[in-house]
Amino acid sequence: MELFCPLSTIHRKNSSLALWLSDMLRNNRRELRSAERKWKKSKLVTHLISYRMLLSKFSLDVTSAKTSFYKEKLETSAQDPRKLHNIFSLLLNPPAPPAPSSLTAEDFATFYTKKKQERGSATSNCKLHLHHTVSTPLLLH
Repeated sequence: MELFCPLSTIHRKNSSLALWLSDMLRNNRRELRSAERKWKKSKLVTHLISYRMLLSKFSLDVTSAKTSFYKEKLETSAQDPRKLHNIFSLLLNPPAPPAPSSLTAEDFATFYTKKKQERGSATSNCKLHLHHTVSTPLLLH
């Protein structure tokens, strides 16, 4: 079974969570992206106007959410210089984004053809035994 369905791991992003991003903002972002897709598909001026209105509203909401989040964070840690320093250094020097993957399309093609050859040779050595089983239907009353 491991040969045909190998276990794989999912790599998660190493990005920090945006703690200021509320459910309301997530919904607004979803609506914004929906409006953008609608405009790109139709190219209608009315859809463009709708998209721009949602974009400006979303931008203002994000700015407001960030402002209130960091204001509250600064107020709660006003008496602790170490926390204040950490907050300011995080705001002024955000962490660098993770490095992009160095894998290329050629690497993928090589990996794919190698796997295909391995599976082809493995299946040619296997003998399949098909068993016919009779099943009775389950009756629910």
